[in-house]
Amino acid sequence: MARPKEFDREAALGAAMELFWTYGYKATSMSDLQRVMGIGRQSLYDTFGGKREVFKEALDRYLDEGARYWGDLLADDDGFEAIRTYLLTIGRDQTQTTPRRACMMFNTYSEVAPHDPEIKTQVRKGVLALQKKIELALGRAREQGTLSSNMDLRSVAIFLTTQVGGMNLMSRGGATRKELRAAAEVTLRVIQ
Repeated sequence: MARPKEFDREAALGAAMELFWTYGYKATSMSDLQRVMGIGRQSLYDTFGGKREVFKEALDRYLDEGARYWGDLLADDDGFEAIRTYLLTIGRDQTQTTPRRACMMFNTYSEVAPHDPEIKTQVRKGVLALQKKIELALGRAREQGTLSSNMDLRSVAIFLTTQVGGMNLMSRGGATRKELRAAAEVTLRVIQ
């Protein structure tokens, strides 16, 4: 008779997500995963599959949690203020961890997605969801008169999403809060 699993699957997945978020896919070993997830090698394989499968589930979890977080930030009735708050939050939040974690979605976009079409599709879906939330906030800003009425909202949303990705990667590389705030402020002036 098989022994029942002696660990909390959701807690183990959360621990794996934190590990991948902090160190990335390549720098995370199976022994690291076993240690933080609190499970043995065979249980890890039996429950999740290999490292890649754990990563994909952890990334899904991150994308779901991230979508709620930035979705809330970008939902402010004042469209321009929602975008401003979101951009400034990157500089505040992304400079508080050691080592710097930045955004797991954008980290994965640069580290894993170029080499793995399935993960690329997974991350691209998250990026497009962010872009759509930004576009909706831009639409509110235009209706409120804080954004030019002749701007192509989709193109501006693509620009802002690109800026967000760049700011996250710069943060991971050590950019200061002051530098990230300056980048956010310039970005906001560009779109006004």
